[in-house]
Amino acid sequence: MQIIINGKQMEVTPRLRQYIERKVQRLARFVDEQTRVEVTVTEEKTRSARDRYAVQMALSNATHPVHSEVRAVNANMALDLVLDKVVTQLGRHKDRHTSTILVITRLQKFFLSPALAIFYP
Repeated sequence: MQIIINGKQMEVTPRLRQYIERKVQRLARFVDEQTRVEVTVTEEKTRSARDRYAVQMALSNATHPVHSEVRAVNANMALDLVLDKVVTQLGRHKDRHTSTILVITRLQKFFLSPALAIFYP
């Protein structure tokens, strides 16, 4: 898994970079080694302090691209929230994929069963 960390209108500190890398490693169980993960941390000058930091995460792989964005009080909280959203999206994709494979396997077992060989020689 390739992790790319960018900062817009702010510099990503080594401590924040290490925190992001450690947290993004949680996604390794959902994606393969060729997946590219882009994390962009943005600090915006807003009136509201609770929307000061925005974290965007984009996963690009061969099958299912995922993109999510969250705004929060600080970058760490925004990263945790965006990771929760991405894990949820990847879990839904995995459930759809496994249920499709399950249906196909059941249909293959049904149509290739020896009992049907009598009716369809």
